[in-house]
Amino acid sequence: MIFFRPKEILSQECTALFEAFENSDKLGECRLKIKGSSADVYLLSYDLSRPEVGEGLLKSAYNYAANRGAYIGTLSAKDSGIAHTYLNFKEEDGLLTNDIPSLLAGHCNCSPDI
Repeated sequence: MIFFRPKEILSQECTALFEAFENSDKLGECRLKIKGSSADVYLLSYDLSRPEVGEGLLKSAYNYAANRGAYIGTLSAKDSGIAHTYLNFKEEDGLLTNDIPSLLAGHCNCSPDI
């Protein structure tokens, strides 16, 4: 089973860090910055052959942000693989974004064809 652990950072650059673990093996991480009602995942790192890890990291981060008053989620991380396709992002001005409830409503099976 994969576990997603948050670590609050609360610095100018980062609000929280999320790490994915399976047993004691680290599978990936993401970094989140919350500013007002917006939450941006600006770093997403995972084995691209395991998109479920990336999806879980994104959902963990946006859930954390929503619980702290954020409503809009963006993904500015480069090279995020296909994990973002499993959430309901819209592209606006070259940025992947949507309201967090819509992002979290995406399916969890890593199959965008369903």
